[in-house]
Amino acid sequence: MDQGNAGLDDAGWDSLDLSGAHLGGGHGEATGIALLEAVSTLASVPVSSAVELTVEVVLRFREIIQWFREYDQLHGGTLTETTQDGPSRQIAFTLLEPTGSGDYRTVQGVFNSSTRQIEVAREIISRSIDAQLADVHQDSRLVIYPMS
Repeated sequence: MDQGNAGLDDAGWDSLDLSGAHLGGGHGEATGIALLEAVSTLASVPVSSAVELTVEVVLRFREIIQWFREYDQLHGGTLTETTQDGPSRQIAFTLLEPTGSGDYRTVQGVFNSSTRQIEVAREIISRSIDAQLADVHQDSRLVIYPMS
């Protein structure tokens, strides 16, 4: 049963608690491993037509959340829905990697745990990242955002 945005209005997105955001995110170990494999594959290939490339001077955490918010609105709340089987099958993630040139490469996307495929992704190259995004990625290159 779809419960919509589970209370994540604009204020909810902006104050999203990411203290539990890490690999797994309540979706199970097998899903976490499948997500890692899919993201690793995506991260190891050059940008393709299936991946949007964005270049930023400073990548800000609020821009990441805004992109997820817009995706969620365009797709009928698939990131924030809760079903009888548990959380959404759509998993929001970012993968952050420093490049050899001092820039940052961030892959942001949505992983479908049912099909084990990345539904949509974008690659962001930035000169720097803000403190909040750095804090979220402090312990892991890959972060799963608990949207539900």
